[in-house]
Amino acid sequence: MGKQALWAAALALLAGGCGAGHKTAPPPSRATFLAEANQICAAASTHTERLDPLRALRAPAGASDLFAHWLTAEKDAVAAAKSLADGTKKTRLEPAVALAIAEGKIAGYARRLGAKTCAKRTVGTMPP
Repeated sequence: MGKQALWAAALALLAGGCGAGHKTAPPPSRATFLAEANQICAAASTHTERLDPLRALRAPAGASDLFAHWLTAEKDAVAAAKSLADGTKKTRLEPAVALAIAEGKIAGYARRLGAKTCAKRTVGTMPP
């Protein structure tokens, strides 16, 4: 009887877990993602202003790794711009060099994803 009760409890737990999870929405289409990303980049005047809204986006299918690299480069640009603005050197590189490298990466990733506005509004145009 004790074994049967354990098996019944285990089966009940398994059955209760099946299909009970929330369903996630499918990733956005590439066109939707690009429209939202380009709108964010057009509205933002600094890397800091566009980092959080970009983080809120979901990458289209097949582009999550590239988008993750883009977000990392944006984060690096924010750190470099802050370091440049307050005169501290928190990295091995000079802040201006670190910012230029991050902006180059951002432009490349944005261009590869098709976010032309983001690529154009990055390099050399954003204040620290």
